Amino acid sequence: MNAHPFLRTQNSTHPELQPTGQVLSVLSENQCCMVSTAKGVLKAQIALSCVLQPLQGDLVLLAETEAGCFIISLLQREQAVAAALHFPHGVSVHSQGGLALKSTGDLSLESASKTEVTSPIFNIAALKSRLRILDVVAQINHFQGRFSKLQWLAEWAEQKAERFRQRFGSSDRVVQHHDLQKAGNLVQKVEHTASLRSEHTIIKAREDVQVDGKRIHMG
Repeated sequence: MNAHPFLRTQNSTHPELQPTGQVLSVLSENQCCMVSTAKGVLKAQIALSCVLQPLQGDLVLLAETEAGCFIISLLQREQAVAAALHFPHGVSVHSQGGLALKSTGDLSLESASKTEVTSPIFNIAALKSRLRILDVVAQINHFQGRFSKLQWLAEWAEQKAERFRQRFGSSDRVVQHHDLQKAGNLVQKVEHTASLRSEHTIIKAREDVQVDGKRIHMG
């Protein structure tokens, strides 16, 4: 019985190592590689279980079968480059417990189609974020936010609500052109001084105009 798991023997006196080779080139169009071996240069397919994508110069483990030669694993990489996992027909990851992705560098998610996130609780914590969306539709039952500074720019903005309330310590609003308000009833309450200054002021009413005060100055 052979005691070494990576040795195969035709007889007990001539052990044979499992064949290896060095990748000369990667043919990405058909998932094959040209590999230099002890037998010469072979064309080897990338096995489905070999999810780590081979690169030129990699030392790989080979398996010779009736269907051809396959790269089943990567053994060594001399280049200091990032490794890439390749799944030709997609992949699904299931975990009965937690699943964590951690990176000491950048973390990027990219999709050519649709990206969905479904979770009962979704938290995002970032020191700085940038969001760019061409079209968004949001349905939120309850939203509460705290902002130290909020700034937004829009070419067109529309707000619709059954009830809308705003509270500010101080407010400064600048309208360059027209400011139009339409309301069934308009009630304005000012605790101290209300000042209206304009080049022209027009007040029209279909019925009564009432001005009430302790002193009324005109002119």
